[in-house]
Amino acid sequence: KFLFHNNYKMLSKLLTASVGLASADLVADRVYYHHSHPQVKAIDTAYCTKSIDRLMIQPKSIDTLNTASTTSGTRWVDTSFTGSDIIYYPEFQSASIITDYETNFADGSYFWDDWQDIYTAADVFDSTRAAPTWKEPRQGGAGTCYLMSALSGVAEFPDIIKSMFVTQASNTSGAFRVKFYIRGKPWVFNIDSQFLVKKDFNNALNLHNALKYALINTYETDNTTMWAPLLEKAWAKIKGNYEIANGGFIGTGLNTLTGAPVFSYKMSTIGSDSGDTMTLDAAYTMIQNADTKKYIMGAGTTGGDDTTANACGIANGHAYSIIAAFTLTSTTHGTIDFLMFRNPWGNTNYNYNWGPADTRWTDDNNELKDKMMALTDDDGTDISFDPTAAQSDDTVDGVFGVFVMDKATWGEQ
Repeated sequence: KFLFHNNYKMLSKLLTASVGLASADLVADRVYYHHSHPQVKAIDTAYCTKSIDRLMIQPKSIDTLNTASTTSGTRWVDTSFTGSDIIYYPEFQSASIITDYETNFADGSYFWDDWQDIYTAADVFDSTRAAPTWKEPRQGGAGTCYLMSALSGVAEFPDIIKSMFVTQASNTSGAFRVKFYIRGKPWVFNIDSQFLVKKDFNNALNLHNALKYALINTYETDNTTMWAPLLEKAWAKIKGNYEIANGGFIGTGLNTLTGAPVFSYKMSTIGSDSGDTMTLDAAYTMIQNADTKKYIMGAGTTGGDDTTANACGIANGHAYSIIAAFTLTSTTHGTIDFLMFRNPWGNTNYNYNWGPADTRWTDDNNELKDKMMALTDDDGTDISFDPTAAQSDDTVDGVFGVFVMDKATWGEQ
């Protein structure tokens, strides 16, 4: 199915009205802690209630933590969310997964470290470019494609991502205050800067890291940008840990990130078959209109797991961002309605109509390729990329994991 997310035309005003006190650190403590309980604690099993207990702890102010760190010479560690709490969930993890963790810790392949010590040039946002951007989130070892795709979609509106960080820069304590919406209410809490790291990690998605280290879950971007890993860690704290955060729907991510309502449509009800409630043309027009009106959109696939794919390389059981819906015209091929998707893995594997190997891009002296490489969204945002290049492990200055489908292929595949 594809998911269609309504941030309303008034989302920015809605968020401003809802979280207008968030910029005042101490006031935010009182407002969010005393008036926004995420849920009532009704049962007393360790993993069902730990996250609730954590969120009910009133966070210390960043100034207080910075002062303590300056005195002690050490960074703050969130004692409510460390070590085994973050990664283990033995009730559901297989013995082999737990053994794998223990083996990697024992031989030093896995270790906990402070990202500010590993990525010394990094910060929450990259000050050298317009950030945050939708190109930056890259899914790592956790099964959080739904959150990464939601983050990428929301990052089309950078101010919303920035509003989630009450603390927007690295600091002495390594503490970061973030805001999520839990059961529709804004909730502020602290996370620390400790992350699970793998050394001697030099796969294709780590080409930019001369240290040959990598975060095991969501990756940093070009050694400079940490907002996506920080928000994933915050989400794991809300859910209980990274293991519990595995698997979900984009709508959950979008609602939690923005507080806005979410609407979804199933592809099985779209088409020309008997019983379909919407034609393909009507569905595409709806998405194109929503894109023009700045709605946040995503897509999800069903069936199997994301280690398998359909005939055109679209992963099963996976989530994608919808970046744009647009029309291009060529001399030979006429008018084509396109959808632009982003895979949070940072590569696409898409190999069907209008994929990188499709020779139609270069017809008429590269007419459509050139138009795609100069493409901007309605508001002037650069969404260009080279459609003939293998969209795998590109730098963020290119486009991680982007591909396009024409309307008919989208309806079929």
